Amino acid sequence: MTAQVQNDIENNSFTELKSILVKPDEKKNARLIERVVRFVLFLFMFMFIFPMIFCDYYFAMNNDCVKQTLHISLTMYDYLIVNAIFGTVVVFGILILFMFCDDETANNFKEKIIFTTLMHISRCFVVSWVIVGAVMYWGEMDRSMCSQETNDYLTASLILRIIMTSFEVNNVYNKKRKN
Repeated sequence: MTAQVQNDIENNSFTELKSILVKPDEKKNARLIERVVRFVLFLFMFMFIFPMIFCDYYFAMNNDCVKQTLHISLTMYDYLIVNAIFGTVVVFGILILFMFCDDETANNFKEKIIFTTLMHISRCFVVSWVIVGAVMYWGEMDRSMCSQETNDYLTASLILRIIMTSFEVNNVYNKKRKN
């Protein structure tokens, strides 16, 4: 036997062997896998939402045409900035939910009520805000003052938001109808 093995036998230190023989904690492994899956889902969602948030900030800050005064007391600048801030808050909120909430937290009645209430409020806000943005852009704003890129982004952004909002409203309606 080598001196190292002889020393390990005398000191009774077989840490590598002990770690092999210990059964893994299945609950801990399941939680780890669940967190990894949640994080991957978050990354896919982030890849879709981040460009819109970034473009909202970009077009709000780099175009004077979105700051034109409309008949209502809001401008497209306000609309884009609120969209970007709201999107950022939602992304970080979802990240926190994905990473720190587990089954025990999700089954907590108080937290379920708070989460459900926040979801309903945010859905109402998003529907209202998309309608406001569409009315401002297609009804109030002088689009001839904006560059073609700005008009293209605002049109595409509003159409995407209208489609996403329609799907969300339809999804909520179908869930209520099933219950």
